[in-house]
Amino acid sequence: MAISVGRADQHVAQWGPRLNRFQSTTDWGRSLYHACQVEVAAEILRGGEVICRNLVPALLCDVANQGALNNNPAAHDYVRLYFRPKNRFHLKTEGIKSKNDPHRVDPHMCIPIMLIFDLKSILTKPESRFVAGNFANSNQVIGTGDAQFDRLNFEQIYHDSAVSQETMQEIHNMRMSEVVIPQRLDLGTLTHVVSRTIHEERHLKRLLGIGPWNYNFTVEKGGSIFFRRGIFISELYTQNGELHFDFSSPTSSPKPQYEVAITCQGTRAEYALAPKRWRIPAIVNFNPNAVWKIEIEGCVAYEGTVPPAGPVVA
Repeated sequence: MAISVGRADQHVAQWGPRLNRFQSTTDWGRSLYHACQVEVAAEILRGGEVICRNLVPALLCDVANQGALNNNPAAHDYVRLYFRPKNRFHLKTEGIKSKNDPHRVDPHMCIPIMLIFDLKSILTKPESRFVAGNFANSNQVIGTGDAQFDRLNFEQIYHDSAVSQETMQEIHNMRMSEVVIPQRLDLGTLTHVVSRTIHEERHLKRLLGIGPWNYNFTVEKGGSIFFRRGIFISELYTQNGELHFDFSSPTSSPKPQYEVAITCQGTRAEYALAPKRWRIPAIVNFNPNAVWKIEIEGCVAYEGTVPPAGPVVA
């Protein structure tokens, strides 16, 4: 039994205004979140549905905690959405990590895409359930109905400031509370497809291909979706046939320089670069349809055509 429409309305009315007061938590109270690597996002958007782990024909980019996969095998039969972005899962996997980062696990979400769903529409589906905390934990019980929904501690789920040592473990677990749907979820309740930058949105659309896509693509503004603590391309354009780009430094395990490789139509150049604006005179290509590929620390940071002139900053 799902929660009632009235209980869903009450939740949005209670939490929407509280969370919308801050740019960092805007729209959390009315949304559910599913993050994935850009290739996975393209596959989901092409197929028109999110599929549970046990039914996916092939895992394109498995960013799950491999050590926790067998803790609760029942979780693999559900599509899993979070009540909020920016939890411990996103912190661990979002953005390119430097090769000397002890927390780097490959693969990770080098180019994360956030799929945002309408909370009310999902939670009132007859098959929808919810879990207080990370469903991967072996002791989790699936909740149903208004009475059990009332027991979810949304003060902790939506908590978005520093935590004490005493409450850290409990709050971090509650931030990963989930809504779970058996097997498959179609994209009829999808409200936004969010990228960190216009460049990563361009990368996604190239992978998605030409089609009658009616999805609401948007670039994050206000910092409510992504941590932005990993490396990513912040500026990208061509001028006089040369590539110009800027990239960020990671906030954990930073280095003075990073491995950068640029490829365009068979020509490749490799560098050790500091995070700042660069141009690549070693490769000159005036073709506006040329595909440029930028790799940083062994991960693809961008692949696609690059607009001339600029700069364009997202």
